[in-house]
Amino acid sequence: MIETPAARVPAEHRLLGLDRRTFPFALVALAVWAFWVALVPWIDDHVAWDDRVEAGDVMLVTPDVTFTPAVGWDVTSGIRVGDDTVVGDQSPPDVVLTDGSVTLVMRAGPWDGTPRELLRQITAITTTSEGGDAFRVTGPAGTVTTGQGHAGAAENFTSPRVTGLLAAFVFGGDGVEVQAVGPPDQLSQREDEITGMIESLTEAGSAS
Repeated sequence: MIETPAARVPAEHRLLGLDRRTFPFALVALAVWAFWVALVPWIDDHVAWDDRVEAGDVMLVTPDVTFTPAVGWDVTSGIRVGDDTVVGDQSPPDVVLTDGSVTLVMRAGPWDGTPRELLRQITAITTTSEGGDAFRVTGPAGTVTTGQGHAGAAENFTSPRVTGLLAAFVFGGDGVEVQAVGPPDQLSQREDEITGMIESLTEAGSAS
């Protein structure tokens, strides 16, 4: 299949050829990557999480988008549906879940392009910032679909110490980035749980 060329990014949104609108998404990708490489080994030895996911928990990604976290994972950041912390259209904080040495992050921000365009820009900025050897995509982007039928774009990446998954979705005017990262063996063991969390992304008012 021949992929059509991506639409040119408007000049007011470009910086060094990259789309500035994706910088917050890429910064999160870099932060998670750096968090795992530099801090997770120390945290595993020194910090005991005490906010475990229980059956029935649902996490807020945007005021209108939620997902079901895997039972037993630890919530290190994020708001559950029903909490009073987020009011009205206020944007919830990034959701950060951990299990063992695996970290999953979901974050949202304004985006009016496609999931594939968002993923392409996140990857371009991350690769430029970290260099090809530190962050390397291992194959072409594929499609991942939620239980509601929302199609997103996803790709796998690797670095000297970790492997991971990047995925991007668009719900209305919001882009949603998903990143799962960890050592290859632990990431593989949790593949079904990670897939289930991604597929559980749900937009309020959207037909299933």
